[in-house]
Amino acid sequence: MNPKFILRNYMAEEAIRAVDAGDYRLVNELSALLRHPFSEHPEHQHYAGEIPDWAGWISLSCSS
Repeated sequence: MNPKFILRNYMAEEAIRAVDAGDYRLVNELSALLRHPFSEHPEHQHYAGEIPDWAGWISLSCSS
């Protein structure tokens, strides 16, 4: 069985930007979500789908 929710690069980027602005709410939200990646989280379905258009440029390599 595969998890429904995994930490994706764009999610981490959003959280980092929020923390840089002094807002830790998204970090706390993602932390709670990712503790139970196999559970249904209706309020977070947007994290189970496709990446947002703005995040298409984010990529990592093995050497990152």
